[in-house]
Amino acid sequence: MKIRALTAGLLCVAILTTGACVTRSTYDSAVADLEAVKAELDSTRAQSQALTEHVNELQQRKIDLARQMEAVSSELQRATQQMKAEHARLRKHG
Repeated sequence: MKIRALTAGLLCVAILTTGACVTRSTYDSAVADLEAVKAELDSTRAQSQALTEHVNELQQRKIDLARQMEAVSSELQRATQQMKAEHARLRKHG
């Protein structure tokens, strides 16, 4: 992509600075290259935006999972403490 953009840019600069006539086919080729680069840039921007949105969704999911894991861990700790207390109570009375 960078090579095509550079080529199109250099061709445009050369055309504008030399003042020389260019053939219609050279001009059409440069315009076609420029349009292809623009289309590729638009596609890359769309992909970048989609990936950014996906990353944001994944980050939010990670936050949600961390909260769930903390809640489950707290519940497990509470259940373990209750189990130990019940076990101690049973040993004391049993």
